[in-house]
Amino acid sequence: MENYEVEMKKIDGTPITISTNSHFIYDDEGNVLGVEGVFRDITDHKLADRALKESLKEKTLLLREIHHRVKE
Repeated sequence: MENYEVEMKKIDGTPITISTNSHFIYDDEGNVLGVEGVFRDITDHKLADRALKESLKEKTLLLREIHHRVKE
């Protein structure tokens, strides 16, 4: 299995983003014995990333407006 992100909800309905990393465990004959993995709550990271992208978008628009006004 590979790394991927999953959108889930807590029991109270709060949305969270989970990052998973897992792999199969095999016996000597190649039969799957189980799956081992890590689930990590990356909700805060995703929210910070979205806020940063939104801030960058706003600053880009402001710079375009300033450039347009200075050009005139």
